[in-house]
Amino acid sequence: LMRAYDAALASADPPICGRQLPLLALPVIGTGQGGGSGAKGEVLVALMSLLATFVATRPVDVALVTRDRRMLSAAQAARSKRYGEGAYRGGAWDVLFGAEPRLRAQASHLASLSSTDQLVLFMGSGINAATNLPRWRGLLSELADQAGLGTYELMQL
Repeated sequence: LMRAYDAALASADPPICGRQLPLLALPVIGTGQGGGSGAKGEVLVALMSLLATFVATRPVDVALVTRDRRMLSAAQAARSKRYGEGAYRGGAWDVLFGAEPRLRAQASHLASLSSTDQLVLFMGSGINAATNLPRWRGLLSELADQAGLGTYELMQL
């Protein structure tokens, strides 16, 4: 994590996508079949503590990356354990939005919509450049292949 932070600081490039701070992605590893699976919760709570200290003392954001929904749920439980069940109804929201109740209410509403599968994100066409996602034509081609469509049908899309 420190090496990635040092590399981000050493880079002459500004943070991408209009971010104020560089974003580091940290995958959760080491809690699977190697004997750590029984301690996932403790590992994640300790990791949350380490990351909170790291970002509090450096101008950087860190995204914890999970590989599946079960690990995401475990990470969310660890976050709740660290910050309390109402973490995003108080304390942690204050870090993100300050004392701005309007922003907190909007974020809470979006979180509610997302948790009930009622939220769809629409992003500009440039998002694929920074995220390694396929361009529109490439996405259509992949979907057409998966659907078994031929060249003629693909050209109609």
